[in-house]
Amino acid sequence: MRQIAQNANVSFELHTLGWEAFQNLCGVVLREVLGQTVTVFSPTRDVGQDGAFQGNWRQRNKETYTGRFVLQCKFSSNRDASFALSDLGDELKKVRTLAAKGLCETYLVITNAKLSGEADTKIRKAFTAVPGIKFFDAFGREWITQQIRQSRRLRAFVPRIYGLGDLSQIIDERVYRQTDEILQSWKDNLAKFVPTDAHHRSVRALLDHGFVLLLGEPMAGKSTIAAALALAAADQWKCVPIFATAPDELKLHWNPDEPHQFFWVDDAFGQIQFEAALAAGWNRVFPHMVSAIRNGARVLFTSRTYVYRAAVKHLKVSNFPLLRSSQVIIDVEKLLPIEKQRILYNHLRLGAQPSEFRRAIKFFLPALAANEKFFPEIARRLADPVFTKSVRADSESLRRFVEEPKELLGEIITQQSRANFAALAILFMRAGRISIPISFERNEEEAIERLGSSLAETSEALEALAWQSRVADRGTRGEILGVSSSNHSRRDGRSCGVATRAVRHLSKRCKA
Repeated sequence: MRQIAQNANVSFELHTLGWEAFQNLCGVVLREVLGQTVTVFSPTRDVGQDGAFQGNWRQRNKETYTGRFVLQCKFSSNRDASFALSDLGDELKKVRTLAAKGLCETYLVITNAKLSGEADTKIRKAFTAVPGIKFFDAFGREWITQQIRQSRRLRAFVPRIYGLGDLSQIIDERVYRQTDEILQSWKDNLAKFVPTDAHHRSVRALLDHGFVLLLGEPMAGKSTIAAALALAAADQWKCVPIFATAPDELKLHWNPDEPHQFFWVDDAFGQIQFEAALAAGWNRVFPHMVSAIRNGARVLFTSRTYVYRAAVKHLKVSNFPLLRSSQVIIDVEKLLPIEKQRILYNHLRLGAQPSEFRRAIKFFLPALAANEKFFPEIARRLADPVFTKSVRADSESLRRFVEEPKELLGEIITQQSRANFAALAILFMRAGRISIPISFERNEEEAIERLGSSLAETSEALEALAWQSRVADRGTRGEILGVSSSNHSRRDGRSCGVATRAVRHLSKRCKA
């Protein structure tokens, strides 16, 4: 029997979380450990209550409380902070007011600071002496650490925890040795990880269905979510994540006598373009996947959205019905405004930028996070001085960094297939506007031929890009890739001349 390493002295760097992330952790602890979901209030004007609950609170495997509950989170960025009654002076005043109004009968405090027995006694005595307070409890760093060690579900829903401590204390020693390089390479990324709605849905898909397909464009965060899920799988099921690159590898490594297996397949249908051979391979392996999942295995696919769009018409979904379920197909690019803000905050706070740069751009950060072109890779690059040498601390320069990331676009474009190169060239020649289905003109056919593609392949690439544009609701795909139709409102000689030079340049690169 495999055992989880349980070191009584294990600790987690909870002081590095930041106040908001710690509050989110407290919310998950309440739901997953104490068994109750609370109403979370705004950080301003919360009148001494970060969260509240009205009704019957049935603690898991413990007694039941009834009434009005108030939760307060107390965060400290000091690693060695100790919790004392003096830290709750303001809260004690507020709780008297709440209790007098009948808004607080049970008061709970959760803190990442150390809580000694002596301090707990003094705090408990002060709060239970307040008229109207029927029950009080305080949970300190030691208690939170114990919950993290004992609750696999808690760690799955808050993957940043994997980046806050010694992973060998969580995961079976044998598994840790075998996956040491992978886990440590992702540790820094997970310390900055923001659990998004896409991540939560992915966890539920794996727990409920045993399969998840993560869709998104290049550098949209698919691999980061996948790494968090892989670590959670190693933790949850004590298994070595198996990285498969082809359908036959999944079939080869699936062990019917080992139900706890996790298969991670990156770019399942092609790395930069759809590969028909992979679709045919998955069609053959799908029956084995169904059996493996039924037997307890978990499978994770990632794919660029346009690649999956091209692949789906070639897949025998009847052999793998889960692909019909929207619950297992997750678009990682759909980020909520608050998620964008947290991603930007975490990367800058834990990145390599000097404090002077962070202070200089602080005023502009809300606008950057609200920009519709913002996505996680932008945050990572903004937090790295290597990518911001020419960035000035003004709104226009930062806006261009988000909306016109030339280096990033260059990296993405150079990875494209010949068919996608040709599709981009046609899109440029048409001033960013194309009707589907498309009929090519003679000069466009020549451009496609010079780029080493075919009319059929280019048409399919354009259809995939157009479909993704509609799904993303961001305008034409050409605009997403940096081809602004507003700069070429009509197909005049000048724009065609620019397109010709672009085609020549791409043609040289393809031939090279």
